[in-house]
Amino acid sequence: MKKKKIYAVVDLETTGTKMDGTNRIIQFSCVFVQNNEIINSFNSLVNPMCAVPDEILNLTGILAKDLRKAPIFEDLAGTIYSLLQDTIFVAHNIQFDYRFLNQELERVGYPSLELEGIDTVQLSQILFPCLGSYRLQDLSQTLKITHDHPHQADSDAQVTSKLLMKLMTKVKQLPDSLLKQLQSMSNCLIYETGKIFNVTGKKDENKYQQVGKLTLKRIEHSKETNQKTDLKIKWPENFEKRKEQQLLFKDVFQTLNKNNGKDFFNAPTGIGKTLGYLLPSAVQAAQGQKFVISTTTNALQNQLIEKEFVQLNNIYPNNLKVVSIKGSQHYIDIDKFARTLNQTQNDYTTLVQMRILVWLSQTETGDLDELQLTVQQLPLFDEIIHHGVESLNPESPYYNFDFMRRRAELIRSADFVVTNHAYLVHHIQELGKNKTLIIDEAQQLIPIVLQKNNEELDLDEIKIISDTLLTKIESQISFSFRNLIFQQLLTQGEYQKILAEIQAIDHLVPEIRDRLFQQFVTNHSKKNMLEIPINFNKIFGFMKENWYLWIKIQHAIQKLVKNNQKIYQKFIQALDQHRLDSKSFNLFKSYFQLCDQLKKSLKNWK
Repeated sequence: MKKKKIYAVVDLETTGTKMDGTNRIIQFSCVFVQNNEIINSFNSLVNPMCAVPDEILNLTGILAKDLRKAPIFEDLAGTIYSLLQDTIFVAHNIQFDYRFLNQELERVGYPSLELEGIDTVQLSQILFPCLGSYRLQDLSQTLKITHDHPHQADSDAQVTSKLLMKLMTKVKQLPDSLLKQLQSMSNCLIYETGKIFNVTGKKDENKYQQVGKLTLKRIEHSKETNQKTDLKIKWPENFEKRKEQQLLFKDVFQTLNKNNGKDFFNAPTGIGKTLGYLLPSAVQAAQGQKFVISTTTNALQNQLIEKEFVQLNNIYPNNLKVVSIKGSQHYIDIDKFARTLNQTQNDYTTLVQMRILVWLSQTETGDLDELQLTVQQLPLFDEIIHHGVESLNPESPYYNFDFMRRRAELIRSADFVVTNHAYLVHHIQELGKNKTLIIDEAQQLIPIVLQKNNEELDLDEIKIISDTLLTKIESQISFSFRNLIFQQLLTQGEYQKILAEIQAIDHLVPEIRDRLFQQFVTNHSKKNMLEIPINFNKIFGFMKENWYLWIKIQHAIQKLVKNNQKIYQKFIQALDQHRLDSKSFNLFKSYFQLCDQLKKSLKNWK
């Protein structure tokens, strides 16, 4: 946008949010911004000439007596209309402020404003993609913008104007390649919000690297050094020193200084247990010792990174490298994400894609949890979550930049690797050697270890999934694989092969189940839940008698996996060539998702 443009940052307080003609403005505020500086402002209370609900008065802090002395909107409308001419209208949730103001102007005889508009909510979501909340009050705290009177229009407008300036500064710091991509997608944004990306960005090849359609942060792995560092502990003035915590500091430190030291600590709730083991560990890490910390859940893992290590750094300022490691489903598959950029999306999904594009230029981990996205944003996640390194295509231009593949180097160079018990149990070899292991909430580790050593084969689940697959690909009513053949996306031969393989699984697995039931559960009802221990020799004998069925199912699984790989390549090729309409894309997508579920259900079929 042109530098000489004036941005009118507007905020309204009203008697209610419904735009049914019954509510009125009680405060109008506007801050004018030009060349990223505040140049003027206007603020006035407005007498609504009607009763104001108590909850509105309490929320805003506006007094009824002050409203009674204020001018009515009819007397202010001309001034407001004149002030806003030739400006760009900006608001935090512009859909409300702009529409409500126009409704009131029309009510008193003025024409609607016809201004370009910018929404700072959408811009904040895109340019600050890792925040948990985009409420104005929360943004002001996060971005350290003074907000004296939340829910008063003058204070809100001042904060929104400062937010706008931060957003405009942030835009200019983005790499040019990313800005061009955001520009091309900006039609999904409301009003003219997308025009803010019409600037020239930076060409910083040292900080960013262009990989296909994506702009990624260039990750330089620091060289390890054995140099010892003497850091000082600085207790904040408001830090409450607890006796039990101080004892824990001492005990953990002594254990860490032992050769092959092993110990258990039982700490009461509320003594600051986490800092109790983190601080002595950090002191040792500064001397070159490396750590793996495991806790119970992903949520606690995130808390360690976002809260506990931040507190640690305030007490013991350090440059220690901390990396969080989770299961593959928590990471983005950048190849899959890049492919979604070729597909037609609704406006909301495109906004989420823009947010992810900016995040990819910042993240070193590719951990989707950093985005703090909500359930409504998960449909896109189904397409872009990672399914492990083995699922990657080595021929892809994104292969060498895949976050799961780059993770090994992060683990190697980290002072602290933070993970959860489930990941620790299943992937301990990946976490490196010669590291000290700290297990937080160790009592929760036992059931996870026991669960790892159990193998389950749910024959009913296999039957249900294979039935669903057959219904989907054979349907005579809804869009099915017959339509894909007609569109030349699939051949008749390919269809017949996968149909035969799924039918084999669908028919033979229930036969195995029924034979198991007849041999071992003859005197019980199928409706009841049973747990029956079976002697190994008996189960081995059963498998030997029915070995030909096992082999048939195994062969069907292997053939299905092999043929699906060929079909998936055709799907990707058609996607790249823009030959897929929404129906064929959704059918392929749901088919591969069901096949993935079937593969997981059959993983213990040996």
